[in-house]
Amino acid sequence: MSFLSLNLNLTYQYIHFRHPSSSSVSPIPLTPLPPGISRSFIPTPHGDLEILHTTFSSQQPALFFIHGGMGCASVWLEYLSFFCQQQPSIPCYAISMRGHGGSWYPSYLRMVYGTTKGDLTGDVVSGIRWAADRERGQQQQGQGVIKGQGEEVGKGVDVDVDYVEAKQEVEMVLIGHSSGGCLAQYILSAGLLGGLSVKIKGLVLMGAVPGFGSPIYLTWFRLDPLFALRLLLHLGHPNSPLSHPSLVRLIFFSDHHHHQLPDSYLSRFMSFMSRYESLLWPIGMALSFADPEKVLLRISGWGEETTTKQEQKQKRGQEDSRVLVIAGERDKIMTQPIMQRLSEWYRAAYERLAVEEKKIDGVVVVLGENGTVDGEVEGSRGPKDTAGRGVRFALVPGAGHHCQNDVGWEVGARKVLAFYRQLL
Repeated sequence: MSFLSLNLNLTYQYIHFRHPSSSSVSPIPLTPLPPGISRSFIPTPHGDLEILHTTFSSQQPALFFIHGGMGCASVWLEYLSFFCQQQPSIPCYAISMRGHGGSWYPSYLRMVYGTTKGDLTGDVVSGIRWAADRERGQQQQGQGVIKGQGEEVGKGVDVDVDYVEAKQEVEMVLIGHSSGGCLAQYILSAGLLGGLSVKIKGLVLMGAVPGFGSPIYLTWFRLDPLFALRLLLHLGHPNSPLSHPSLVRLIFFSDHHHHQLPDSYLSRFMSFMSRYESLLWPIGMALSFADPEKVLLRISGWGEETTTKQEQKQKRGQEDSRVLVIAGERDKIMTQPIMQRLSEWYRAAYERLAVEEKKIDGVVVVLGENGTVDGEVEGSRGPKDTAGRGVRFALVPGAGHHCQNDVGWEVGARKVLAFYRQLL
């Protein structure tokens, strides 16, 4: 018995085979929202999608957050509050894809075996379209809140699309975590934002599945030797690897005694994890799914900075950076070497585009010793962050895979903020 409790971590408390609307299953509670953050629902042909957003907007480019597997929009609440409190406030949006958070839930079989990477990508694109329309509407109306978008809005979105100028471009920065980073890369590589009049200013990949593919479950097997046995006892349920608080802490967060989240936060985090997850989503990420050159070409702003700003950057040994790759120092899934390889993958693509093919207006600055950025973000410790050939690499000290929720999350948020500000 002690072996089971200490090693197998077998529990059925978080294993669900029934649709959340079933009378025998308690409904998923909507996460309470902090001040300045509102909730709306986007109508789609299949059902409504939850989207969290800053209540007030500004003329700043918007941040659009994409969660990973087992997550939802609420995993971004710390970041949403952080960016909302900046001066001026930065408009933010975080989508919950189908089967996650407060969005509509497919049945177990449909979600697990019939929901593809493409289906989830469609949900993200719907969220980006909605956010872009809202930003246009607020910019046109010159006021902070669109009618009908209070803190707990009912179904539907009160955005008058006819009022919005279709050709007015909205600037955004995509921020994807884990499998959500996969979708962000896939969307840009496949050109799925065409016709939305959305200009992507930058791309942030946080512990993201790399575009060259990654068999994520092989790493999981090594971390959790009883993965297969537990999965068998859970009848193949996709939540089995994260069915116990100890497993969630092992995989998603730092387990170092100096960098441990309190049990109360871990319990809260698990309360808004999805009840079951698509198995086709990770399968669609195992092999290469994105072209790095196409991703970079669909990010705007290369070489558009003023001459003065470019000269200032070059004097500091910096250059135009439009991609930020972030790694948690103690991430056991998307480890530092994987994230560094992802950075180099995009840097090589940037060099081909800027030097060999002349498809983007960029220069390749020779980096200083260790390729370090001139000056570090406040709160940074350990290995220095690097920048060069259009890409920044940043480390969140002490953090695990969910570096936006783990201890020290604010260090990562400040690094995203520094990246965002250099885009302006």
